[in-house]
Amino acid sequence: MSKPARMVATSHQLSLAAMEEASRTGERTADLEHLLMALSLSEQPAGQVLRGLGVSLTALREAVAHQRDAELGLLGVEIMNAAQQRIVFHETGGYEWSDRAMRVLDKVSVGDGGPSAVLLALLEEPSGRVEQVLARLGVTPEQVGDRLADAAGVVPDQARFTRTDRAITRTSQAFIPAPVAEVWTLVADPARLPEWDLNVAEVEPAEGGPWVARTRTRTPDGKEVRLGQGLEYQRVELLAQKDSSRVEWRFRYPERPDLNTRLVALALEPAAGGTQLKISFAWELTGQRPRRPLRMVTGWIMRPAMRFALWMQAAQVASSISRVFR
Repeated sequence: MSKPARMVATSHQLSLAAMEEASRTGERTADLEHLLMALSLSEQPAGQVLRGLGVSLTALREAVAHQRDAELGLLGVEIMNAAQQRIVFHETGGYEWSDRAMRVLDKVSVGDGGPSAVLLALLEEPSGRVEQVLARLGVTPEQVGDRLADAAGVVPDQARFTRTDRAITRTSQAFIPAPVAEVWTLVADPARLPEWDLNVAEVEPAEGGPWVARTRTRTPDGKEVRLGQGLEYQRVELLAQKDSSRVEWRFRYPERPDLNTRLVALALEPAAGGTQLKISFAWELTGQRPRRPLRMVTGWIMRPAMRFALWMQAAQVASSISRVFR
């Protein structure tokens, strides 16, 4: 992945996760602690280092809550412990970064731009906020920095884009904060597809499949999605299922055989604090189209757009699955 692409990917993933975390407690401004929470969910070395030191999402949520209670206590303000809340980012709006979080992100934009660079910048942030939160978990910035230095030579798995005459495919990695067994019960159950597939609103029961899925007509924030002719229902097929470790789904519109078929393959592996998820997102091309010169040139020009669109779709799958367990 090129540096600009890596920076866009990092910015999108961290912004989404951080603002989702802010939304849990009714906030609209994502601050340093939310950025740290987002990093704890990264599949990259930065996230692995944090989780290896016990700085998991659950631990960070508790540490941040205790830190805020202590700060309010110094002001003579006592609040009741808030009940567990859910992420409402996708149902609401008006989110932004705090000024100091923006300064951290601006700082890394002139360098590597990856999650490790963001974490290092957080450790050096002058307010001391991150250091205070880490201290509640018995971790120092120096420990994190040392672990990051040790992991500097580790080359993370990169997202890959491939195209053949029959399909275009994007593969990527994600970390899910839940055991493999729990993730498997989600992704292998057709009835639970609406929980993580943003295109599916409901799946009609059918023993052994294939299944009929109703396409979503409203976004989580209530906005109407206008569907084209023949897109109201999808045919869902289970193509492969292996030992609670791999599942592959196919989605197509039976009333529109001219449209491409969507394939989603998910491979699960145990990881410290959760599950490492490999996502393969593909569009299976319809028919054998002649390779005319103009089409070949147009395809070459559009390839960056295809790469980005497929990356976004794979990223949406990953974030939706992660959100179920947060």
